[in-house]
Amino acid sequence: MTYQFEHPDFGTCEVTARTSGRFGFAVPKSYVISVRGKPERGKFTISFHDCTLHLVENNVPRDAVRLRQAIAQFIGSGLKDGSTQLDESLAPFAGEVLTEAGRFMSQTSYHSRRVVRQ
Repeated sequence: MTYQFEHPDFGTCEVTARTSGRFGFAVPKSYVISVRGKPERGKFTISFHDCTLHLVENNVPRDAVRLRQAIAQFIGSGLKDGSTQLDESLAPFAGEVLTEAGRFMSQTSYHSRRVVRQ
């Protein structure tokens, strides 16, 4: 899936969330970030591989939070091309992230919540 966000220096950037496994729920995960319309800037890949055993009571960050952490790491790194591991200690990116459909992604979910009118 592809998402967009605004970088303070580069403008509109795209994030492609890639996973292995059926239906995209498996790990490892990678986030490929590039500047939209500027291929000369290169691509920055942030990988994540979770090897811990998750029990029901564990407080595991959702994938949307990890995507926002990858964006924050990209913005903070200043790197324009390269590959690295996700730093889970970073605070998630708080700015606006758009989905492929042009909807705003919520802070904790890939998809925006739909408003139910009564």
